[in-house]
Amino acid sequence: MLYSRTVSCEGALGGVPCVGDGVVGAGESDVWVRDGVVNEGGEVRRYTGVMKDAQPTAAGSDATLPPLLFDCFGVFARLQDPESEQRLYQLALGAAVPLAENTEVALPFTFERFAEVYRGVRKPYDAGEWLGPDYWKVVSQQLGTTFTPEQVDALIAEDLYSWRRVDESMLGYLAELSAAGYPLGLLSNIPVELAEVFRTKPWLQHFDSITWSCDLGAAKPDARTFEHASEQMGVPVEELTFIDDTQENCDGAAIAGLRAHLFVGEGELREFIAELTEGYQSG
Repeated sequence: MLYSRTVSCEGALGGVPCVGDGVVGAGESDVWVRDGVVNEGGEVRRYTGVMKDAQPTAAGSDATLPPLLFDCFGVFARLQDPESEQRLYQLALGAAVPLAENTEVALPFTFERFAEVYRGVRKPYDAGEWLGPDYWKVVSQQLGTTFTPEQVDALIAEDLYSWRRVDESMLGYLAELSAAGYPLGLLSNIPVELAEVFRTKPWLQHFDSITWSCDLGAAKPDARTFEHASEQMGVPVEELTFIDDTQENCDGAAIAGLRAHLFVGEGELREFIAELTEGYQSG
């Protein structure tokens, strides 16, 4: 991150003068102090959060354009398709239960119950508190069954595979926003194993800052995720626009102080960002 002005502090961090335990980032000649004390022009001042008289701007971005923070899945990466969910369900049922139509065998749990548990206990997995085997153990317990080690391996592999697809058109729009100079950040709920798959995606180069929930130890809509992403981008939360396909996450962002916009499609998003940019530049 690069910042627009220099302040001097007591002490040093990586050759940059500073004091306090809240130094977040520094450029070659600039420093941003969070929850720290700086000595500016002989006057000692304490700052909490982004310094009010500093205007941080991500390198390569245009300060005249509104900073944008995006969700990943449901915006740039596609959500699971129904076939993937059914494959996970079949793997969870295991070989003991035939899936032929009109079977008279009583299923240990329905697809609806599986989907409810699969989604309902996922937050600690996304937050990096669990790895795949831990997550699927909890899923099995909630379903009142036990998965074999082979089932767990197959469920992990299928789960990772089911989130692989991306929206090529939205990636094209992302490249447009990046080329235009928009400050861009990514904030995604994602478990450790899936993050390892996505970290190498070439389209991530368009983002100035990336926050994976599993690295942070918290998942959206936890306020800490939005605060961290804001700090990483060097943008005060009140100046940041968050775009997500889930209302719960948009509500969490709004509570944290961000402008939140529910993603419903590329066409609508293009119109929204165009209007946002016009208002940002005229204001």
